[in-house]
Amino acid sequence: MKDLVLKSEGVRGGRITQFTKGWASLCYGADLIEVENFEGMGDNYKQREQARIYIQLNGKRYLFSFKSLQKQLDKK
Repeated sequence: MKDLVLKSEGVRGGRITQFTKGWASLCYGADLIEVENFEGMGDNYKQREQARIYIQLNGKRYLFSFKSLQKQLDKK
């Protein structure tokens, strides 16, 4: 299991800010990429063995792990 670390920088550059999160979303208009590193709720809340990656493009949603995403990208 690995930590989900989100790094960001302002529109004018400057200092990079870093956060460790359980879930992160990057939105570009209606399209988005989400990475979810935890599952469950309450007492069942736990870190996933592998993070889930959701990609939404033109209203269609795709679900990957890093391994399955790499396989899809290597096909091209």
